[in-house]
Amino acid sequence: MARNDTGVYEHSGKCRLIWRTEGKKRSKLLDIPWTAAGRQKAARIREQILRDEYLGLEEEQEQSSCPAFHEVAQIKLDSLSAGSANHQRNIAADLNRYWIPHFADARIDSITHLNIVDKVVNLILKMNLAPKTRQGVISAGAGVFKLAVKSGYMQSNPAENITFDNQVGEVDPFSDEEMEALLDELKPAFRLFYLIRWYAGLRPGEVIALRWSDYDQINQRLNITKSRSRGIEGRTKTRKVRSVHVHPRLAKALQKAPKHITCNSILFTSRGAPYQKAQEMGEAFSQAQRDLGLRWRHPYNVRHSCASRWLRAGIKPAFAAQQLGHGLEMFFRIYAKWIDVDETKRQEKIMDAI
Repeated sequence: MARNDTGVYEHSGKCRLIWRTEGKKRSKLLDIPWTAAGRQKAARIREQILRDEYLGLEEEQEQSSCPAFHEVAQIKLDSLSAGSANHQRNIAADLNRYWIPHFADARIDSITHLNIVDKVVNLILKMNLAPKTRQGVISAGAGVFKLAVKSGYMQSNPAENITFDNQVGEVDPFSDEEMEALLDELKPAFRLFYLIRWYAGLRPGEVIALRWSDYDQINQRLNITKSRSRGIEGRTKTRKVRSVHVHPRLAKALQKAPKHITCNSILFTSRGAPYQKAQEMGEAFSQAQRDLGLRWRHPYNVRHSCASRWLRAGIKPAFAAQQLGHGLEMFFRIYAKWIDVDETKRQEKIMDAI
């Protein structure tokens, strides 16, 4: 924060006044640019305030000096420019999609916790976002409010303590009949995305990160070495590489899948570019459920459908866990219901045969 000796400070390219009244420090951000002429004007305003000759305008400016949400958001983004470009881009995308449409011109000190729940949280819950993505959206807005509190525009952060349950939700798999109907509703690229998820049990980011070089056609294996989220490619969730079996139906679909002349990704957009995130697939899958009149379930249940189908068929839990990229403890915690039921039935059949 730049300063001169007249009590006028620079704040985001504008003039900010600081003075004391009855021993209390006060400040005011003026809509006056930080120029030589602007500083002179700001200094005169400060003198008038101190002489009690500017009280009427002071009250008026007290109302107008608080910036709008989009102004503080821009300051926040500018402060990130020295860091990761991808990090800044992700925050900007979250702000532009989930926050700016609702709060762009609202005075930042007028936005309440209830407003955020009504506009942003409810929207997030309708969009089938992964828990980590949900929390990222909230964190983007919370960072703006944190800056507003630090700058003296607000007393508290209205986006604090907004969290989502990051635990694995109740497993609610689709039946084979439902999956067949849903696959028929999807366009080819999305159909292949969900075929891979249904038959190989991959996570969304692992699917969109697949390249043709990851597909071992001789041994019919997919080598899962990476994942992609929000355009950032990195290691898998467990940070481990694994090789998964390719079902004959999936092998046939991969054989027929179109290949792009320059893009090595198994899945690519109409522009011939790799998909950067799986949100579009999730939205299409949810729309297909609505079109078919099915009870809505989160698209992640396609992966659960794969696991439960394996268990019903008698696949050993240890092998299924390895294929999914789970540790055994996590696998048993998520799928204990199917393991217990199916194992009980198998044991009862054995007893009946004795």
